[in-house]
Amino acid sequence: MNKGLIISIMVILITLPLIAASEETPSLGSTISSVVNKTVIGKTVAEMVVEKCGCNYDGVCDEDECTTCKDCLKIIKPVEEVNRITKTVQVVCVVNEDLMKEVDKLVLELQHAEELGDYETAEQIKNEIQILKEKIEEENEKCNSAEAVGSESGVVRVVVDKCVEMKKTTEKIEYYQSLLELDDETLNEKGLTREEIEKIIDELKENLEDLKDVCKVSSGDEVEPVPMSNISTTLLEISKPVAPESGEEIVEYYQSKVSKIISDKKEGIEKKIEELKNLRDEIDEMITKLIEMLDQIRSEEIEPLVDKIEIKPNRIVAGSVSVETKNKTIVAKIGKRNLEIKPEESEVIIRDGEIQTKTKGVTIRNNTLIVDGVEVKINPADAVKKLGVEPEEVELEKEGDKLVYKVRKTEERRFLGLIPVNVVRETVVDATTSDIISENLPWWAFLTFGP
Repeated sequence: MNKGLIISIMVILITLPLIAASEETPSLGSTISSVVNKTVIGKTVAEMVVEKCGCNYDGVCDEDECTTCKDCLKIIKPVEEVNRITKTVQVVCVVNEDLMKEVDKLVLELQHAEELGDYETAEQIKNEIQILKEKIEEENEKCNSAEAVGSESGVVRVVVDKCVEMKKTTEKIEYYQSLLELDDETLNEKGLTREEIEKIIDELKENLEDLKDVCKVSSGDEVEPVPMSNISTTLLEISKPVAPESGEEIVEYYQSKVSKIISDKKEGIEKKIEELKNLRDEIDEMITKLIEMLDQIRSEEIEPLVDKIEIKPNRIVAGSVSVETKNKTIVAKIGKRNLEIKPEESEVIIRDGEIQTKTKGVTIRNNTLIVDGVEVKINPADAVKKLGVEPEEVELEKEGDKLVYKVRKTEERRFLGLIPVNVVRETVVDATTSDIISENLPWWAFLTFGP
């Protein structure tokens, strides 16, 4: 990331806690405005993103934007949230997603080697974890100092705002309390029980009490920060998500915990590895709950946590997590469009705009759609558009070594020119090139004539 941008933003972030501890504190809006508009470069936060990072600042990092777009948004979006809600912020250092994935991959490989009794490979992996640990410790020290952190660093600075978290926790409690008003049949359709909901509410209330040590409630729904000197550093870490509403909550927690475990100099490497294994189990439990609780899940939120997502009939498999599904939809951004993928009783449905396609199963890996081990390079709507028809049915399946769409359209004809009949025309389209492979009609179609 641009060093000038990092330094500018850090001025804001480091200044805020000092302001919060002051007895005569000006409004945060005026403070942020003053720092950004006068002290830094005379521009708004959004303008800084556009100029320094090349982002459109719409909350989404598009393909044509710079590679640091995601890093920019991670830092600046929470600052703008702070501007609206509260004054209490804390900057913490966590491993980035790439390094988190690397640690995760090694832990899973180690578990696999140990299960197979391959102790030689297990020792090699432990050595790799040790090397990675030293790298993280070194970069973590840089991050915790005043030194600027470049975009190539494996450790990044993120903003923790406990007052924002308190507001979100309160909203979650209200949401789950509203679920208790539903009848048992409706809860069952959502894959929930009253006991599970009550347990979630209890956990959220416990978290809320801890958060009150940081943010005290004043009039209405507003919150005020407690002076930073009175806050335990533990409370300023990224909290374990209770009933996570997005994969991003889990990713941020995972990054934070990996950083904490690796950076703990009191523990030896064996102890760290054991803690990382337990953490992976904890993450899998959260992924399970996320899939169970949400009706719609964005694949890009889960992908940093697993190697692939498989959608099978009546089931979603994310890494080592397998969840039987009821009325769930995975939204995957493939190319520039969002595809909705839904597991049903005996098949999987892919919805691409108005086009609905049946298939036996789908795998999502690295923003790529895979069916039967073959990448789908042409989305359903594009394949159908080339034919210029409005099909009644589209199927995606493997024929030989190729993936093909079978596009079916009913035509009204007359048998022998006299009797009205319906004839189904099936056009087979290559799902890699969009070339038409063949057109199939019933054998007796030559005896029929147009409308």
